[in-house]
Amino acid sequence: MRIIIGVSNFGKIRSAEIDISNFTIFVGNNNSGKSYMMQLLYGVLQEVPKVEIPWGDFSFEIENKVIFDGCWFDVYEQRINEYLQINKDAIINRIFHKMIPIDRLYIRFIDVLEEMVVSVDESVEIPKLRVENGDDLVIEPSKRSYWIQKRMRESKENLNRVRLIVHGGLSKERERSIVGKNICKLIFDMGSGSGNLYLPPSRTGILLLYKYFFAERDKRIVQQFEKNSDGEKTENELGLTTPVYDFLQFLLLYTQSERQLQKNSELIRFIENHLIDGKILQQGDDTVYRPRENEIQVPLYLSSSMVNEMAPLVKALTGTGDYSCFFYDEVETCLHPAKQGEMARLLMRLNNSGKKLVISTHSDTMASKMNNLLLLSFSEESSSEKEAKLKKLGLTQEDLLQSEHVHVYQFVNQDNGSSIVKELEFKRVPYTGYDFSQFMDSAQNLYEESMTVME
Repeated sequence: MRIIIGVSNFGKIRSAEIDISNFTIFVGNNNSGKSYMMQLLYGVLQEVPKVEIPWGDFSFEIENKVIFDGCWFDVYEQRINEYLQINKDAIINRIFHKMIPIDRLYIRFIDVLEEMVVSVDESVEIPKLRVENGDDLVIEPSKRSYWIQKRMRESKENLNRVRLIVHGGLSKERERSIVGKNICKLIFDMGSGSGNLYLPPSRTGILLLYKYFFAERDKRIVQQFEKNSDGEKTENELGLTTPVYDFLQFLLLYTQSERQLQKNSELIRFIENHLIDGKILQQGDDTVYRPRENEIQVPLYLSSSMVNEMAPLVKALTGTGDYSCFFYDEVETCLHPAKQGEMARLLMRLNNSGKKLVISTHSDTMASKMNNLLLLSFSEESSSEKEAKLKKLGLTQEDLLQSEHVHVYQFVNQDNGSSIVKELEFKRVPYTGYDFSQFMDSAQNLYEESMTVME
């Protein structure tokens, strides 16, 4: 199932429909609305769990099972859109802490070929707790276990399965509310971990100054955010959006996780060997960089801008938060063209590992490298032909995208101050992939300028 988030007359953006189902790429001019759009998507996914799940006539008492089919998804989509339209101004204010004009905010479900099944397991073992000041045994309130699974209607294959244990003593409405929020997480693939993480374009500056920022101004920021939470106050004097504030909190609360280190070891090793040529390590509350050629530990403020740019991603892959989606703004920042190629390979590997991506880039090098990898990924050549090309280019199968669900959007500024958002088509005849016309025009202009100069 694909999920589309749409807007009309949002700031300078006339209209846009963005598919956030798997791998989403923004390209375009500066000041064309890419960062605004990315942060809006992040914020809308935080709003969705607030929409009450419509249960209809389903009941837990019928064979201990509840099934949500395509008709239910239609009702759920309608509920979400009613909520978004009624609360769009307050939602914008909560995300940006500033009133940005918007006519319409909505979602669409496409290709609803799945069904949600909630099974109730009454046989959960009831643990016993020993009271500290005596030998009496206290039996914990009864619990019910729910298996929430998303599966294809045709094959009945379990695509996703989440176990939720709900303590007893709750009203049916409260119990359904808890289960409903977890159903929502599964539909939007926000998982049971920390959900989504926005990586802002000014990562180096934030990484170097966030501790000072919080130490000096955190109380004031919290007060400001509390004032704005009701949607009445329209300005935020500190100039922070909620996605950026969440990124600051992520840095402040970072704790290394051995489980995540092990889970993402291949990705981390790729970053170390192909991008930063060393290791990013956590020493207590401090983050340091250790170059590959020696054992010197360099503080981040003395490390290269490239190391600082990659440090937040390393933290996201090694911390306690198990993020399911990265909103990665200006992925090429501070990267040499050769390193941009390696970054493109990393993005493919991130997506293959199960991470959804919404990224933006201003770089023709980055866009071209991603296009080449996608051309190889979607090629219908024989495995031997593809393997020969990979070997010649110094690539491996891990650099090829496993999913074909890629959506590329070009943001174009107009003469009247607005911008339009157009989804680019992957061209198979001729087999050229994505046509990044803005980058091609820039390259042509540079060529013609060079010819004029050398004449």
